[in-house]
Amino acid sequence: MSRLNLKQTATAAHVYGKRQAEAEAFTEQQKDATHWTLGPSDLKPYANDAFCEGVNRLLLHSATCQPPSDGKPGYEYCAGTHFTPNVTWWNQSKEFFNYLNRCQYMLQKGLFVADVCFYLGERPPLLAPPKYNVPGLGTGYDCDYANPDVLLNRMTVKDGRIILPDGMNYRMLVLQDCPSPVKDIADEVGRYQGLQVSSVPSRTMSVAVIKKIRSLIEAGATVVGAPPENAGGLASYAQADVEVKNIAHELWGDLDGKNKKEKKIGKGRLIWGTTPRELLLQDRVVPDFEYEGLNNDADDFDYIHRRAEKTDIYFVINRTNKQQNREFSFRVGDRVPEIWDAVTGRKYDATNYTVKNGITTMELNFDVFGSYFIVFNKPLGPNATGKGKSNFLTFTGLQELNGNWKVAFDTKWGGPASTDFPELISWTDRPEEGVKSYSGTATYSKTFNLQKPVNGKPIYLELTDVKNVAEIKLNGKPLGVLWCAPWRVNISNAVKASGNVLEISVTNLWCNRVVHDLSLPVSSRITKTHESFRFDMLNVNTPMLPSGLLGKVKIVMSN
Repeated sequence: MSRLNLKQTATAAHVYGKRQAEAEAFTEQQKDATHWTLGPSDLKPYANDAFCEGVNRLLLHSATCQPPSDGKPGYEYCAGTHFTPNVTWWNQSKEFFNYLNRCQYMLQKGLFVADVCFYLGERPPLLAPPKYNVPGLGTGYDCDYANPDVLLNRMTVKDGRIILPDGMNYRMLVLQDCPSPVKDIADEVGRYQGLQVSSVPSRTMSVAVIKKIRSLIEAGATVVGAPPENAGGLASYAQADVEVKNIAHELWGDLDGKNKKEKKIGKGRLIWGTTPRELLLQDRVVPDFEYEGLNNDADDFDYIHRRAEKTDIYFVINRTNKQQNREFSFRVGDRVPEIWDAVTGRKYDATNYTVKNGITTMELNFDVFGSYFIVFNKPLGPNATGKGKSNFLTFTGLQELNGNWKVAFDTKWGGPASTDFPELISWTDRPEEGVKSYSGTATYSKTFNLQKPVNGKPIYLELTDVKNVAEIKLNGKPLGVLWCAPWRVNISNAVKASGNVLEISVTNLWCNRVVHDLSLPVSSRITKTHESFRFDMLNVNTPMLPSGLLGKVKIVMSN
């Protein structure tokens, strides 16, 4: 899922008053990685990135009509991640879709929060770049982009802020006059659209636009940017050029962007030569979002901020394939921070945080590609000290479930009815052909006793890694589906001191069996799908994907 047009979709929704910003999601077209190669945990980082760009409604790509007579996995379009009842993990997909739905629900609340609106100018093509570290704005602030239609017909000023009819508002308007002043970004946007996109700001401005800018400043707006040199159009160009130059001289006057950079006009101000970030800091507007180590690891985390009346909603993501523990700061200082986990649906008040100068700082512990909503809604009470213990559970290992596992495969899909796994390795590393190339669900089973009493503290089953989805059952009691890190489930209400029967049903992806079947005569194949794939996206040489229950299985206790 390309990020190149997601910010553009989102910013269009913001400036035109649309609650939903929809994007085609999970479209995959890459050699050896197009059909049945991504599970739910693989898709999660792409969704998280899209949500932080501002997309808040995903259009799944794709869901093919597959009559039962076509068999499994069936016949598919040449691109996309396939979302049909034929995929191996369909029966375990509810929790994955619950995650997406919770995120979309929260991110459709209220309005996007941005400090800056960048004006794209009038020179085509008027394209918004992806979310990136905008020169002059930097990290911790967010922005939108506006075209001439929005500037001319939707922008007004109230209390020094630029406002739109639907409630969106900004602290300043920056005359960027191009999609991006960074050549690499402009070139990439152009390549994606098949167009030439200049990174050099246009120095033309129509009479209507410069008049509107003048009226916005006079009404109290802060506008940042260089003066235009001419009108740029052909209609009455000689007269228009003169008028634009006269108004530009009236507005910018003796500003030169070096020695003199700011001018008061009416209720507002015009600034040239000061970056938006410098101006925000001068105005004592600190970054909306920061974290420990930001200067060195600017791509490790991302966020988006929305506000619904008096509730501030931040969505924060870990963009790395590792656990992270950092301090994060949010530009809210009068309410209790709440932590909402969209994976589990759990929400609770943070207990460990500080509030100073309108900034709330708190520690967040992220798992691999983890995410949280940080919600500010409840007023800080007189006894809210923020000096409690950690905001997150900590875990102490009780025992490892070592030794042999019995594993039952589905013989209909070529696996053995039962086999032994002395160690938890990928199915692809096993010697049996029916295991090595297996696609579907296999159930690991083991009996165990608790090695020590736990004194009533919550007990969890913790898995190191799963490829790709695990369904847990203990002593006959279903405990849920695990589809992403942390691979951990509470077993307190099902575990007993001895004689525990644990079943972990693990489901992988179709890729392995399909690739193996491509090496067999059609009459010997178990799967039923294309005899060859368009663009050779999946073929007999496509690498097998790690599958099964991997690493260690532990019993842990929360403190």
